[in-house]
Amino acid sequence: MELSENEVRGVTLVVKALSNKFRFIDGWQSNEYSDKYDVVLFIDLIVNPQKFIKYYNLSEENIDERIYGKFKETTLFSLTRFALPWGDEEIKKLWDEKFDFFYEEKKIMDRELEEFYDMIPESLQKKNKFELPISISVSHFVSP
Repeated sequence: MELSENEVRGVTLVVKALSNKFRFIDGWQSNEYSDKYDVVLFIDLIVNPQKFIKYYNLSEENIDERIYGKFKETTLFSLTRFALPWGDEEIKKLWDEKFDFFYEEKKIMDRELEEFYDMIPESLQKKNKFELPISISVSHFVSP
């Protein structure tokens, strides 16, 4: 699903709007799923590692070292490293809370991205073969 210049501008606008809230987002790129579906446009969000750490008030030891190199993850939680000893129920509860938190953050991002996309003029939206605007969703988080 090749994007026209206007459609690229539309995605750039909505990602910029999303980055006003999630300040660790530095941009976007299309991905291997972008041209596979007629009803949804999947994009990758480019994440700035230092801004990600600051935004979520994380310490360096909670960050997966891959965040400093090229990475491609499907969840925000995948960018973190909560090295916790398994077997302890309290530790498992903490891990589950962190996973749930970042899972909910991704859902919020997708919802807000879709809302912003619905607000832009149709001339900036990608359309399917029936000339109806398609949905947009985050597929991966990538480093610059």
